[in-house]
Amino acid sequence: MLFAAARDAPSPRHWGTGSLGLGPGGVGAEDPQFDCMAQTEHLPLYKAAYDLCLYFKQVVRNFSRYHKFGLGTDLRDGARKVLRLIVRANGRRDKVPVLLEIRETVEELKVAS
Repeated sequence: MLFAAARDAPSPRHWGTGSLGLGPGGVGAEDPQFDCMAQTEHLPLYKAAYDLCLYFKQVVRNFSRYHKFGLGTDLRDGARKVLRLIVRANGRRDKVPVLLEIRETVEELKVAS
């Protein structure tokens, strides 16, 4: 079964902070609609999206080679995109368009999995 690795993966809360290369260094800095960079690490939505990134990183590690570079890449990239969009939405005055894009990306992740 493809997702048998997900059953055996540790809970996201036990992974620590990890490193996804998504630090605060300039995500959306070139966007004129940004306010001064708001902190996102305290947001429950950001924490959940970060945990999802770490979870996919752990689970994909146990996929077969065939699925690791196809489905695994889609899952990891989609989760990182959601995280970047949350940072972008938190820094904007008009959050609605970015929140709609987040919802669309999450739906795409559901279809991919």
